[in-house]
Amino acid sequence: MNMFARWLHRQRCAICGQYMGKSGRSLIALETATGTGATWHLCEDCYVAVTRELERAELRTPARVRIAVGVVASERGQSARYSIWDERFWEQLSDRSQDRLLIWIFAIAFVVHAIAFMLVAAYVAIVH
Repeated sequence: MNMFARWLHRQRCAICGQYMGKSGRSLIALETATGTGATWHLCEDCYVAVTRELERAELRTPARVRIAVGVVASERGQSARYSIWDERFWEQLSDRSQDRLLIWIFAIAFVVHAIAFMLVAAYVAIVH
């Protein structure tokens, strides 16, 4: 399989949505009454979180895997992330992450203004 085809077939984690490398795992929940089941392809971090939730739970029904996946998805899923406009997003950022963000904002602003200045200077030099 060529490199482009492998890139197209990369799978995302069913819980957090990150691309999985070779460390992806599959989790299968079998329903004894119906004989059908569900399969989730999880990244390593989400798989560890689900197995930890399975060990922690006292529930021993066939639906316990589905419940554990639901609990982990409510904590780690894409819907659990906050928007950049939400105040909770900024509260969750560490000081180091906030510092990095500010440095990048200042660097990008500097570069944009420098390019704009050079374009205006080149335009003035060409016209006059």
